[in-house]
Amino acid sequence: MCVLGLSTHRSVGQDPTIYVSPHNIDQTLSNVYVGIDRNSHKYINTLYYQADSTGIGEFVGSVYVVEFSMDHIEDLVSCEPTVAFDLPLKIMIWEEQGDVYLSYVNPFVFKRRYFIKGCDELLDQVNKAMIRIVNDAIRTN
Repeated sequence: MCVLGLSTHRSVGQDPTIYVSPHNIDQTLSNVYVGIDRNSHKYINTLYYQADSTGIGEFVGSVYVVEFSMDHIEDLVSCEPTVAFDLPLKIMIWEEQGDVYLSYVNPFVFKRRYFIKGCDELLDQVNKAMIRIVNDAIRTN
C-alpha cells in the first residue's frame, strides 16, 4: 500500500521585497515612472495583467510589471551570465482588497539564485537604486 501526502502551501521562491503604497494604483504607477526617470534609468516596458479568478486561484485585480534598466547593468551579467534571466529589472504594482503594493526581487537574491561570486558592491548599488525608485513612488510629500 502506498500513501501519498499532499500539501498545499504558498511558495515564496521569488523572495520579493514588498511595500505598501499610500496612493491609488494609477498614482503609484505614475510615481514609479517618475522615479525611474528621476534616477536616470531607462524605462523599457510595462506589462499589464488582469486576473479575474475564474476558478484558478483567488486573486482578482490588476497587476502591472514595469521593466527598466540602469547604467552598467551589463556588469552584473559579467559577474554571472545566467543572471540575464532576471533582466531587465522589474517593479510590480498591484491592488489587493483596497491596498496597493509594490514589489521587486532584491538583487542579493540573484546572488543565491545564480551562485554569483563577489560583485557585492554592484548588487548593493542595484538594490539601493530599486529602493530609491520605490521610495519615490510611495512618498507622500
